Amino acid sequence: MQLKTVRNPILSINKTKETYHIAFFCCLYKMGPDTIDKLRELREPCRINNYPVNSQNIKYETDIVMTFRLSGNDCYAGSIFQLKGRNKQMKKAVVLHSGGLDSTTLLHYAKSEGYEVYAVSFEYGQRHDKELDIAKKAAQLAGVKDHKLVTLNLNAWGGSALTDSDIDVPDYNPNEDSIPVTYVPARNMVFLSIAASYAEVIGAQDIFIGVSEVDYSGYVDCRESFIKAMEAAINQGTVAAVENNKPFKIHAPFQYMTKSEEIILGTKLGVDYANTWSCYNGEDEACGTCDSCKLRLKAFEDSGIKDPVKYKHL
Repeated sequence: MQLKTVRNPILSINKTKETYHIAFFCCLYKMGPDTIDKLRELREPCRINNYPVNSQNIKYETDIVMTFRLSGNDCYAGSIFQLKGRNKQMKKAVVLHSGGLDSTTLLHYAKSEGYEVYAVSFEYGQRHDKELDIAKKAAQLAGVKDHKLVTLNLNAWGGSALTDSDIDVPDYNPNEDSIPVTYVPARNMVFLSIAASYAEVIGAQDIFIGVSEVDYSGYVDCRESFIKAMEAAINQGTVAAVENNKPFKIHAPFQYMTKSEEIILGTKLGVDYANTWSCYNGEDEACGTCDSCKLRLKAFEDSGIKDPVKYKHL
């Protein structure tokens, strides 16, 4: 099919009672900002198949007629009742998912970029399983294609407050200038290796990880230099990349984004932050004193959005 670049692909907008009938032609990644503005005029948020309307997640290659139904101040997509031709096949992406703030935002971000998401979570011998229960629900809410839970035993040798019961989780210390004991040795190296294995099997070339080196605990496996090195290693150690010319890309979209910026982005993407867990402890309420809690609390404060999670200490 021959695609044309159309600056403003909307052909017509006709209102019938409380329903807008919109006919337009959109090309892959060619929907312009003026088109998005027209959709926004119909009232925010516009959603297609439960995904926010934007220039990335519109993947159709031909004429589409859609129905948007108004409900209060919201505009929800109804059925696509005319569709000629075929859909562009969605690219697959493996997304590392812990159930935390970063990785849950990442699920929604990857979907908003048009990927079919395959989430991977790890039971690696961490102090509690609460984050895994939350990860499962968060993956369901995000509508991922598949969600794998991989079991590892990094607690077999410990070496971290998160995998060794003999090491206490410390309270946040703003004067600490060394890597805290909550660092799990080579954790992201292990996780990305497994993600690459999974990606190679399902034919995905894109791997997403929610690391940041802006407001973080200083972990060396969250830094851009590490991410680039891992991508290079994966592309030297997989048949897909070496023999079949299908290289892998590790995406770290939050690398230089603050957590408050993540929260603002995630809120726009529909993330339910009540169903995320950041605390290193697995009690009924977040402790409010560990590194992870303090970073989260500050991020919500800076974002101007209320954190829906309950804390023991504030």
